[in-house]
Amino acid sequence: MPSSGVTREVLYAADVIIILGLDRLTRPDNALNDLLARRALPRRKLRGRLIFHRAELDAVLANGSRTGRRGRPKGSKSKPSGADAA
Repeated sequence: MPSSGVTREVLYAADVIIILGLDRLTRPDNALNDLLARRALPRRKLRGRLIFHRAELDAVLANGSRTGRRGRPKGSKSKPSGADAA
């Protein structure tokens, strides 16, 4: 994780963008919205603003996405079409 200098327990969207390194992208707000739409980051709303708890964000960064992945696992191969008919 990049060193961001943000040490508060409650973070706002701008803080999360910096912590995740999205600030290097052309549209960091769109990248954060994509992560939120996929429910990859835990967040809450307080008075209409998104807030993130530092401990939850650190846990997601340490363990990967908080949601399960879709599709086949990496390296799995689909069966040939005639493999089941035996």
